[in-house]
Amino acid sequence: MLLRFFFFFQAEDGIRVWSVTGVQTCALPISTMNAHRLVLFANDYGQSEAIVEALFYAFFTEGRDIGNFDELIAIGRSAGLDANALEDHLDGEMDVAWVQNENQMAHR
Repeated sequence: MLLRFFFFFQAEDGIRVWSVTGVQTCALPISTMNAHRLVLFANDYGQSEAIVEALFYAFFTEGRDIGNFDELIAIGRSAGLDANALEDHLDGEMDVAWVQNENQMAHR
């Protein structure tokens, strides 16, 4: 069963200047396309929920760049996924069109 949980959000990492605004004042947007593809890959191994948790923890708690290829491989490896198979998957185009379509539907 495919876990239909997607976390389309404006992923940003930045500098907080509390004395000025109390919020992020310098943000760099990142793409979560491959993070979504990692979730789909993990689903084939029954690890999608663990990967979603790991992605959220990595981004929101550790401040890691979940748009970075090497970070995604490390997150997948830490959840017990085969790093070589994951790397091959993310290097290819599998799931790209599907994720793009889901993203468009989510933003309607």
